[in-house]
Amino acid sequence: MISSIPLNNVLFMPFEKGHKYRWEPENQESLDKSPICFKGRVGQKQRLKNIPDWQEIMRNFIDQLILENGD
Repeated sequence: MISSIPLNNVLFMPFEKGHKYRWEPENQESLDKSPICFKGRVGQKQRLKNIPDWQEIMRNFIDQLILENGD
């Protein structure tokens, strides 16, 4: 049984390692802990979010951009 851990009057419920609801990556390649951030044009953010799997598409585009322009 997992007990809750009070921390500054906030209740945290830790998950057991290997629980069935844990997040799992879609591919074997690990992601960087720090995100790539940039400012887009007005309206791009919302339109981008409407595209299914947009983050993976962007990762592939960035890989291609790096290949074409040198490492």
